[in-house]
Amino acid sequence: MIHELSIKNFKSLNTKKISLSPLTILSGVNNAGKSTFIQSMLELSSYSDDRNTGLTSSPILSNFSTKVLNNKKSKQIIFKIKVDINDGFYIKLHITYKYNKDIKGGFPSYYKLITKNKDKKTILKLKKNKPNDPYEIYSDLGLSLLYGKVISGVELPKIFKGKGDFEFIGFVPIQCKLQFDENKSLSQWFHQTDETSFISLSVGKYKFLLNSILNIKYIGPLRNSPSEFYFFENRGAPIDSKGGNTFEVLDRKQKLKIECYKDLETEEISSMELLEATKFWLKYFYEESSLKMDHIAENLVQVKINGHSIKHSGFGFSQLLPIIVQALLLKENEILLLEQPEIHLHPELEYKLAYFLLCICKNKRQIIAETHSEHIINQLVISKVKDNSLQKLFKVYFLEKEKQKETLFTEILIDDYGEITNWPKGFFDKYLAFANELVLLRREKALNKQKQNKE
Repeated sequence: MIHELSIKNFKSLNTKKISLSPLTILSGVNNAGKSTFIQSMLELSSYSDDRNTGLTSSPILSNFSTKVLNNKKSKQIIFKIKVDINDGFYIKLHITYKYNKDIKGGFPSYYKLITKNKDKKTILKLKKNKPNDPYEIYSDLGLSLLYGKVISGVELPKIFKGKGDFEFIGFVPIQCKLQFDENKSLSQWFHQTDETSFISLSVGKYKFLLNSILNIKYIGPLRNSPSEFYFFENRGAPIDSKGGNTFEVLDRKQKLKIECYKDLETEEISSMELLEATKFWLKYFYEESSLKMDHIAENLVQVKINGHSIKHSGFGFSQLLPIIVQALLLKENEILLLEQPEIHLHPELEYKLAYFLLCICKNKRQIIAETHSEHIINQLVISKVKDNSLQKLFKVYFLEKEKQKETLFTEILIDDYGEITNWPKGFFDKYLAFANELVLLRREKALNKQKQNKE
């Protein structure tokens, strides 16, 4: 779970440390930077619907000039992240992307990974000036031998300094190749022959990063319309950014045991099969509803709501179900990014959606949602007033641009009585302005009528 995030020079984002909660809500006017924040995390995790997460020699930040603040390629894009793994164990990352005209993109010129587990702290630092240069390496976190032979009786050093080429999955360094001719000290610990000009090492701790940051799930604002029939290709594809493959995933994993809270009032967590949990939450949103997947032919399925094709049911079903299924499938510390999850939903369903997201996040899952829905915000406020301890589950940020350039983040502060103590201008204040204007107009109209009656 990401606890802190700092983004410098990515489009309009030039932030200091932003604290994230299990549920983080981003609100603000259009073009304030909400989607940019989501995009930065997708960029950082190398997200794509085809999930191509193989090893690469260097994660390139393409179209650098369109992503860097004010289109200035001389600036560096910097990400700083703190990932909480469990009590007393966290990982900090610092990644700097620098533009290079030869590759027409940004490359990671500086990388620092810090792990701290209670009192034990380790560091990996990588640095280079050009994409094809080897990295200058400093490491005391422990590098595991993949290829090479240790000289018998020799103890490997706890701290390593040298040069080498790294391979990455996404932006996470996985393994490095060290040449003997570039690292003279290697011959003190490893056998060198005519056939072994290098050794390979793997980076410890990277699995924690792969399982949390790189395993980001994302559902965008433009979700697929419902279909009369669904063809299951059985390729094991996950739910994509448009909610595609939702019903194939639900059918394939319907008996998968998942754990979730059914409400916020109890501390008892429920263990259910995925299909059972999906039906439970669908009934929460729509009290009189049933879900069934009829296999018409091999790989051909009709999804039915209350006995009718989902295509001819309320549009909200097809918009909600990808969110419900993907959220239920989250594992501990995994992250789900949502853009405008409230699209096509009635206000009552928006209230219920916020409650559902809180129940998911209560179980150590993380969701970051960009929204224009005041109903989602209102449900969070109500939930806090009912139980003040729920405040630790969520944060709400209001985003706005300073002179149409950089995005400013304001955390919305809610007191124990549900009052917003720092209400910024533009934060869902149109209804209040409308109500005030209506009161004044009514008063003015009443006074005019009284005046006319007297005349």
